[in-house]
Amino acid sequence: MAVGTQNEYLPYIATLKFNMGTAFRNTIFLLLGSILFISQFSISCKEGLRSELPDKIDFNFHIKPILVDRCYKCHGPDEKARKAGLRLDLRAGLFGKTKSGKKIIAPGRPGNSELIKHIYSTDPDWIMPPTESNLTLSAKEKGMITKWIDQGAAWKDHWAFLPIEQEPVPKVSFEKEIRNPIDQFIGIKLEQEGIEPSAPADPERLLRRIYLDLTGLPPSVEAMDEFLKNPSDEYLQSIEDKLLQTDAYAERMTMEWLDVARYADSHGYHADGWKSMYPWRDWVIKAFKENMPYDQFGTEQLAGDLLPNATEEQILATGFNRNHQITAEGGVIDEEYRMEYVFDRINTTSTAFLGLTMKCAQCHDHKFDPITQKEFYQFAAFFNNVDELGMNSDDGNCGPTILLLPDSSKHQLAEVKKYIEKIQTDLETNTEKVKNNMDYLNQKISSGDVKGLQMRLPVEKLSTFTKNKNKVTVLDQNPLARLDGQAELKDGYLGKSICLENEYQGIFLDSVGLFDRNQPFSAGVWIKPEIGKGFKTIFCNAGDKNSLWRGWDVLIDTSDELIFRIIHALPHDQLRIQSTVKIEFGQWQHVMVTYDGSGSARGMSIFLNGKPCVNRIVYDQLTRSCLPADGTFKPVKRALRLGRWNENFSGEIAFLKGCFDDIRIFSRQLSALEVASLGDFKYENQSRDDHNLMEYYLRNNDSTHRGLTDLLKKWVGKETSLYDDAVEVQVMDEDHPRTTYILDRGVYSEKKEKVLPGVPLCLQGMPVEFPQNRLGLARWIFSRDNPLTARVTVNRYWQMFFGRGIVATANDFGNQGALPSHPELLDWLALQLMEHHWDIKWLIKTIIESATYRRSSIYREDLEAADPQNILLARGPSFRLSAEMIRDNALAASGLLVEKVGGEPVKPYQPDNIWGEKSFFSPKYLVYNQDTGANLYRRSMYTIIKRTSPPPAMMTFDGNDRSYCVVSRPTTNTPLQALILLNDPTYVEAARMLAQKVKSEQHKDTKELIGLAFRRLTGRKPNEKEMEVLIGLYAQEINHFKNDPNKANQLLSIGEYPLDTSWDPNELAALTIVNNTIMNHDESYMRR
Repeated sequence: MAVGTQNEYLPYIATLKFNMGTAFRNTIFLLLGSILFISQFSISCKEGLRSELPDKIDFNFHIKPILVDRCYKCHGPDEKARKAGLRLDLRAGLFGKTKSGKKIIAPGRPGNSELIKHIYSTDPDWIMPPTESNLTLSAKEKGMITKWIDQGAAWKDHWAFLPIEQEPVPKVSFEKEIRNPIDQFIGIKLEQEGIEPSAPADPERLLRRIYLDLTGLPPSVEAMDEFLKNPSDEYLQSIEDKLLQTDAYAERMTMEWLDVARYADSHGYHADGWKSMYPWRDWVIKAFKENMPYDQFGTEQLAGDLLPNATEEQILATGFNRNHQITAEGGVIDEEYRMEYVFDRINTTSTAFLGLTMKCAQCHDHKFDPITQKEFYQFAAFFNNVDELGMNSDDGNCGPTILLLPDSSKHQLAEVKKYIEKIQTDLETNTEKVKNNMDYLNQKISSGDVKGLQMRLPVEKLSTFTKNKNKVTVLDQNPLARLDGQAELKDGYLGKSICLENEYQGIFLDSVGLFDRNQPFSAGVWIKPEIGKGFKTIFCNAGDKNSLWRGWDVLIDTSDELIFRIIHALPHDQLRIQSTVKIEFGQWQHVMVTYDGSGSARGMSIFLNGKPCVNRIVYDQLTRSCLPADGTFKPVKRALRLGRWNENFSGEIAFLKGCFDDIRIFSRQLSALEVASLGDFKYENQSRDDHNLMEYYLRNNDSTHRGLTDLLKKWVGKETSLYDDAVEVQVMDEDHPRTTYILDRGVYSEKKEKVLPGVPLCLQGMPVEFPQNRLGLARWIFSRDNPLTARVTVNRYWQMFFGRGIVATANDFGNQGALPSHPELLDWLALQLMEHHWDIKWLIKTIIESATYRRSSIYREDLEAADPQNILLARGPSFRLSAEMIRDNALAASGLLVEKVGGEPVKPYQPDNIWGEKSFFSPKYLVYNQDTGANLYRRSMYTIIKRTSPPPAMMTFDGNDRSYCVVSRPTTNTPLQALILLNDPTYVEAARMLAQKVKSEQHKDTKELIGLAFRRLTGRKPNEKEMEVLIGLYAQEINHFKNDPNKANQLLSIGEYPLDTSWDPNELAALTIVNNTIMNHDESYMRR
C-alpha cells in the first residue's frame, strides 16, 4: 500500500468537521498552512487518497502502535519520564485536557483536538513528536489519526489484556479447503485479500514435515514407502497419533522448552563451572510423554514444592526456577547477586507464561506497558523467599537442592532408617531402665577422668623450627599446632595464652578435628574476645566457597551469640544451632560444643562457662559427609583453625581478635558433667531427676548404652554412604517469607518501600482467595480470567509449526509487541485449549490436521507482492531446521543415531581447546574430554551446554547458550553453516556411515545408491537434473581417489565408528563425498 505525502491527505482533512470558534479555527488554519489551497484538489483525488486509509480505523491495530512508538516515551506509563503531565496510555489521559483546559482528543471533531494541532504543526517548538526526538509521523499515520477521531475515536484497552471471548467461526466460500476451524479463520483473510490458497503438499514433503515437526527426526525410507502406498487421510492420522505417543515426540517438545527454561549444564558467568540439572530435563521429557496438562506442567515448575504433600517429582519440577546463571566470582556482594537470581525468575516467568517484558520495570516504571516499578517488586516477592547464596562454588549445585537416589538405593535407605529409628528407641528404653535403677547417683568426676582426648594445648610457650626451608612457629613444641603470624603469648586463664591481634594471625591444628557426620566429637577452649565487626571464628575446619564450606565451625555472630555448624554444603545441607545467650567481650569465658554423631541438630550442644546454653535449631538437614573437601569435592585433611575462618574469596575471614587458652579436642560427645569438670565449674545437684548425672553414667559406665551408640554410628555411616549415589538438583524451597522492598534504580542496597506479593493491576489482579505465594501465582497465571497465558502458549506452539507466531513477537504481548495477524484465530485456539483442559496434544493435533498446515510451501510468484512473508498463510511455511534437528537428521539418516532417552549430558565431537580458552576456575570443565562410543551419537538435545563455550557447530546454526529465557531463536544464513556441514566430523562421519548403509542394503547400481542416500537425507527422490549432477560428482571423485588412495583413507578415517573394510575404499570415499554434498542441499536442512 503506497504511502502518500502530507499534502495528499489534506483533501481528506478538509472534509472533516471543524466546528469551532473563529479564533481557534484561524489558528489551526495558520498552523496547517496548506489548507488555504485545499480547493485546488479535485473530488476524484480526494476519493483516491481516502482509499489508502482503512475503511474503519481500529484503535488497537492502527492508532495505538503509533502512540506507543512515538508518544509513550514522554507521555506513557513511566511517571518519572512523563512530560507536561500528559499520559496517553490511559483512556482518561488521552481523552483528557491540557493544562490550559483544551481537549487532547475531541471524538468526532478533529479540528477541536489539540493532538491534531500538534502533529500537523511545522513549528519546531510546537510539533509532536518534538524535533529533538528524531521521531516523525508519516502523512498516512497522521491521516489515520485524523480519520479515527472523525469516526468517533473509539478507545480499546490493549488487545492482549482484554478477556478471551468466544469468537464465531467465519464462513468462507472455498469450503473444499476447509478441514477444521483454523482454515476458516485463515481463509476469511485470504478471501478479503483476494488470494487463493496453495494446493496440498505432495505426500513425500507432507510426511517429512509431520515427522520433523512432531519428533524432530525424519521418516525412514520404509515409513515413507508405506505411506506412499496408501496416502489416505485416515492412514496419515494414524501415523500422527502414533508419533504423538513416542519418546521422540517428547524429546522434540522438550527441546523447545529447554530454551524457554534456560536449561544448561554450567553456571555461567566468569567461572562457568559444572552443575547437574539433567534430572529436571528428564522430568520435562516425561511430562510431555505423558501429555501432562499444560496448566499442571507450569504449576509444578513454578510451585511444585508448595503443593500439598508434594512428591519428589513435583519438587524436582521446580528446578525450572533454578536454571538461572549463578556466580562464583570471589569478592562479589552476596545480596546483589541473590537479587539478580530473583530478577531472572521474574523475567523468565513473565516471558515464558505471560509474554511480558517485566524486566523493563526493574529500575523504573515500564515505559510502554502499564506495569509500575512497585508491581515489579510485588511480583518479585513471590520469588524472593528462597534460602540461597549469591556467591557459590566454581563447580557443583547450589542449595536448596533435592537428592535423587536410584530405586535400589531408596529401598536400602528406607531399611537403614528403620534400623536407626529402632536403635534410637532402644536407647530411650535403656535410659528409662537406668533411671529406674538409680545406678547413676553418687558419682564423682574430675577433668582427669574425661576420656577420648584427641589433643590438648595448654598454650604455655612458643618454639620455632625449620621445615622445607621455612620457619614454622609451633605451640608447646607440638608440630601439629602451628601459629600463623607474629602472635604473642600473654597471661591466660590457666597460665599463658596466645593472643591474635590481626587477621593475618591464626592457630592451625593439623590432623585433628576431622569428624564426619556419624562421628561424635567435642571441642572446647577458653577465650577472651575483643569487640569487632562481623562474624568471629572460634573453631573452623570448614572449607571455602569452592567446597561449599564443607566441615564444621563455631562462630560468634553479629548479635554476639554463639553458632555451631556442621556443614556438607551451605546453605541447605547443614546442621546449625545458635545460643540464646551472648558472649561477653573482654572477659575469659569457656566455650564448648558437643555432637553425638546422629546426623541431627538435636544431637548438638553449646556450653558457655560449663553450663548448657538454651539453643535454637536453625538448620536440621545434614544428609552427606561433612569431612573437609577441596574444590573437586575430594576429602582433604584440612587443619582445624582458631581465630580465622576460611572465606578466602569474599574477603571475609571472620577474624576473632582476642586470646585463646587450654584448647581441647575430643573424639566423643562429652556429657554436661564432663564439660563442667574441664573448667572446674562446680556441680552440686545429685537428685534422682538429675539428667546430667544419668547422661554421664550412660556415656561412661553403661555398656548397653555404649554398644547402642556404636551401632548408631555404624548405621548413620551407612545412611551417609548411600547418598554418595544420589544426583543433586537445584530446586525451590522456602520456609519463611523474606521482606521485599522496592529497590531504587534496581540497586540491591537501595531499599525503599516494603511490598507484599502481587501481580500487575492491568491483568485484573490476583483473587484474594489465592494463597499469596508461588502456588497462588501459578493458579492466577493459569486461571481462566488471565487473558495472557493461553494466548501466549498457543502462539508459541503455532510458531513451532509455522516458523512465525500469530503474534510475531512471541516474547512480547505488550504495547511494543507485534499485533496478531489473526486475532480471532488466536483467541479461538486459546479458549479451546483451556476448554480442552490445557491438552497440548489436542492443540498440536488440531494444528497439523488443518488444511492450512498441510498446504504446499512451494514458492508462488503472485504472493511475492501480495504477502512476501507468508503472514496470511496462503502457502505452507518453509524454514530451516534448528541446529539440533540438522545434526539429528544426519545421524538418523546414516543409522548412527542412538535413541536412548534421558541421562547425563554427552560430549560429542567439537574442536580442540574450545573450553580451554575460557576455563580457568572450574576443575571439572577445564578440559573438554570428548566421549566415545554411543554418547557420540545421542540426540543433540543431550549435548552438554557450557554457557560461555556452547557447542560451536550448533551456535553456528543459531543455537542457544541458554543464559536467559528465549522463546524464539533468530535465523541467520552464513557461509560458516555450509562449512560446518562440509567439514565437521559429525557430518563427514555420518556421510561415510550413510555410504556404508546404502551399500550394505545390496544396492549395486550407483544410481540406486545415490537415490537411496538422497531419500534418506531429504525425504524425497531426486529429479533427473539432481541425479545427473550427483552421478557426475561420484565419477569425478572415484577418479580423484583412485589417483590418490591415501586421500580416500584419510577421509574414511574421520570419526570413531569402525570402518567397514569389506567395501572398496575409493568407492566408499566417493559416495561419502556425494552424501556430504547432499547434506548441503537445502532440502536436507530445510523443513518444507
